[in-house]
Amino acid sequence: MADDVRDTVWSRGGAWVVWQFPLVGLALVAARLGPRLPAVTVGPLRWLGTALIGGGGLLLLAGLAGLGRNLTPFPKPRPDGQLVQSGPYGLVRHPVYGGAIMAVVGWALLHGRWAGLVASAALAIFLDQKANREERWLVSQFPEYSGYRRRVNKLIPWLY
Repeated sequence: MADDVRDTVWSRGGAWVVWQFPLVGLALVAARLGPRLPAVTVGPLRWLGTALIGGGGLLLLAGLAGLGRNLTPFPKPRPDGQLVQSGPYGLVRHPVYGGAIMAVVGWALLHGRWAGLVASAALAIFLDQKANREERWLVSQFPEYSGYRRRVNKLIPWLY
């Protein structure tokens, strides 16, 4: 029985889930360590950081709520799931990942540390690659995903 559960976890993308948590933790801690950004930028960047934390947090939470019963911790969609294209999913294809990226970049800007920005960039690259893997599964499960992908940005509203 344990082998069946382990096989199911890994076949649904469990490794992606395992790795994202230390990367998020690293980004949050790194934002408090090391050299600061130039002093002249700190004030405006704190305001931008606060806005990104708020906007990213809202996008992330809306993405979680928008999935409803389709929510799973794994990047591979539920076999009985449905493709959600409305609400936050009409704004970006991966609002949970995009919201997390926005929030950790905001956290780094709020604290004004280079290390936080570097760790946030690493997390953003990781989540972009996780989204790429998820999209291969989505395309194979939902024929309409290809059209949705052409119409809607991937991670960051109005940008990417």
